[in-house]
Amino acid sequence: MTVLYVVLGLVGFFVITGVIAVWMFLHSETGQKIISTAGKSITLMQEATKAPGTPELRARGCTTALVIPFDKIAETFREFAPDMDREIDRRTLPGDGTMIMCQIATAEATAPALSCTDVARTYIDAVPQVPERFGVTVQRGNKEVCNGSYGRDGAFIAPLNMHKRQPQTDTPVEQGDR
Repeated sequence: MTVLYVVLGLVGFFVITGVIAVWMFLHSETGQKIISTAGKSITLMQEATKAPGTPELRARGCTTALVIPFDKIAETFREFAPDMDREIDRRTLPGDGTMIMCQIATAEATAPALSCTDVARTYIDAVPQVPERFGVTVQRGNKEVCNGSYGRDGAFIAPLNMHKRQPQTDTPVEQGDR
C-alpha cells in the first residue's frame, strides 16, 4: 500500500509541476508570441481556402484549393522571428509570392486529370487581378503531379524546384510513373 501512495504522490507531483510549467510558459512573452502566431496562421490558411479563385478551382476538380500569399505568411511569422526578411530569399518564391495549390484527394483513375496549366488558366479566368507571376502545384493523393511558375497570360515560365529536387514537368503524371 505504501508503494502505491508513493507512486500516486510522484504522479501528482509531476502533474502539478507540468501544469504550472505550461501555465508559466503560456503567460511568458515567448508563449504569447507562439499562441498569436499559431492563431494568425490558422486564420491565413482559412483565408487561403476562401480566396478568389478557390471556388472555381474546386468546381474544376480540386478537392482542396488554396491561394497562399507568402508575404502575409512572412508578415505573420515576422513577429516571432524578426530576422525572417533576411532568411527569405525572394528569388526562390514563385512569381510575386502567390502560390496556388490544388489537392485531388484520391489517386484513383476516376479522379480528374488536372495539369498545372489547367489550374493556372482556371485561376486566371476566375480572378480579375492576377499577379504578374505565381506558382502552381497539383497533387493527386499524396503524390505531386506537377508544379511550375506561371505568367499572368497563363504561360509556363519555369519549374518551382522546391526542396532542391529535379525540375518537374507540367505534364500530369499517371499513377505508378513516379
